[in-house]
Amino acid sequence: MFLSVVILTFRYPGCRSLKEKRHRTGGFRERLGRQTGIAIGEVRDQSSLKQGEWHVAVLANSRALLDQRLATVEAEALRVDGVIVGQKIERID
Repeated sequence: MFLSVVILTFRYPGCRSLKEKRHRTGGFRERLGRQTGIAIGEVRDQSSLKQGEWHVAVLANSRALLDQRLATVEAEALRVDGVIVGQKIERID
């Protein structure tokens, strides 16, 4: 098994409420949460209107599948209505 954890930090310029923040990131959480082998959660700055940190755990039984799922995470992160200000990938082999 292969495991990676992706840590993404987003800034949300102009965000005026937590409801708006959830709306901006809701699709990200929903789309990735439906994927097999991917778990996602906002772990830091949950009550901040201006930023949020998300951790995405990606599990696969081959390195090729892991890389494919990581590409999916990256593509979905680019769809978020916010600015990615930090990205870190920790591979656990």
